[in-house]
Amino acid sequence: VRTSQALAFTAGWIVVAVALLSPLDLVAAERFSAHMVQHELLMAVAAPLLVVGRPLAVWTWAFSQSARVRIAELVRHPAVRTPWTLLTLPFTAWLLHAIAVWLWHAPALFHAALRSPAVHTLQHFSFLGSALLFWWIALTPGLNAVRPASLFYLFTTMLHTGLLAALL
Repeated sequence: VRTSQALAFTAGWIVVAVALLSPLDLVAAERFSAHMVQHELLMAVAAPLLVVGRPLAVWTWAFSQSARVRIAELVRHPAVRTPWTLLTLPFTAWLLHAIAVWLWHAPALFHAALRSPAVHTLQHFSFLGSALLFWWIALTPGLNAVRPASLFYLFTTMLHTGLLAALL
């Protein structure tokens, strides 16, 4: 892991903390704009930083050598490999992120998230998780044989989230 990757990884977690543990979280309960800043910090700032920080490599090194060998064997098992491959297909990652963004901004779910801390946590988890998958397909070198496809998914995400912002 390079120093730049470690710094990106650390910065990503700092942004998550700012979004969820700082006074911004208190203001987000009162102001729509602060709530949207939280969402953007999670999806557009923290997630790409975490992906650039190579989280799987960083987390793997937290384990002993013998544990890393067992983890590698587990990751290669079809029961893990197949779902991961499906989740990280560019269209799948793009679609899951789009669904999360649009679904959680539907009035009923949005208001449920404002009323219930548990639902709000689930909302933030789904935003960060789907954004991690999305940025994984856009920023992981060599993952996609055709890199211009990443630009297509970035562009279409910009279009549909811009439309959502205009509607909000």
